[in-house]
Amino acid sequence: MSEQAILDLRMRDLDIAVERSPVADRIAKVMSELGQQGLRLRPHFWFSDEWACPDGIAGVAVPFYLAHPRLVAIERAHMLEAEGSNRSDCLRLLRHELGHAVYNGYGLSRRKGWRDVFGSPARPYPEYYKPNPRSKNFVLHLPGWYAQSHPSEDFAETFAVWLRPGSRWAHHYSGWPAHRKLGYVDTLMSELVGTRPRPTRKTRPYSLSQLDITLREHYERKRAHYIPDAPREYDEDLELLFCPRPKSKPRPTAASFLRKHKRSLIEDVVRFAPDQGPIVEHVLEEMRWRCRELGMRVAGREPVLLRDLAQVLTKYTFRFGQGRGQWWPV
Repeated sequence: MSEQAILDLRMRDLDIAVERSPVADRIAKVMSELGQQGLRLRPHFWFSDEWACPDGIAGVAVPFYLAHPRLVAIERAHMLEAEGSNRSDCLRLLRHELGHAVYNGYGLSRRKGWRDVFGSPARPYPEYYKPNPRSKNFVLHLPGWYAQSHPSEDFAETFAVWLRPGSRWAHHYSGWPAHRKLGYVDTLMSELVGTRPRPTRKTRPYSLSQLDITLREHYERKRAHYIPDAPREYDEDLELLFCPRPKSKPRPTAASFLRKHKRSLIEDVVRFAPDQGPIVEHVLEEMRWRCRELGMRVAGREPVLLRDLAQVLTKYTFRFGQGRGQWWPV
């Protein structure tokens, strides 16, 4: 099928299932991690339009595009990124959602100690939140300092850091106020070892079978909510580094070039800005969005371009760290 034909399909008509998708082995991996910690909870998983763990349900909704490489490519074309499409990112997101499932499955909201450490889970979710990139009160796991968005997300992020094998959280967060949260989770999970989870609903809210909209309509709504307005302060430097869309020979897009070299660029900048990895990644993502908005393309020799990009990225990393923030959608 052509991409246009796929976009005209209703989401409920996609013939996909978690158990026969590439995400199945990643689910098995995190479930093994859960079992190795002695937790008896066994969440159920289903395909939906986004990552989620609905209130009161010890189960995880996984975005449909992870079912097939064609769907990943379409997601990336419309949203610039396919969240969780590579193995490490997918595992990171699954551990986060398992945190929510553990919260629901063991009824942690009833524990006063939980509320004392993380705050009230009844606090309304904001539509947008503005994080403090320099805060050490929260763990660093998902991009955008997501732990700062809500007490429930703070717990899910803390649980994900605790669950990841070899995370060495006691060492990495030594001296941080967030270390107290990790210690609490470690103690709490030890208390839950072998404990029978409370009965929860096995329903699958927002499953694909319930979604009548087409993929085209889905992406129109998703872009309206999630695509950020990238700051224009990058424009002058981006125009020196890249070129507008050429009329003759097609060249790779600047956005795809930045995605391809994301890891190496971050590593180059972190050498000069230790402990600033999350800020570097954030600035790089803003630059990618702005490159797409401007229709920028790659020009010149790759080694020179990567060197100049690292310098520009370093400049904006320090500038961002001096106080410029951004409101993020939840």
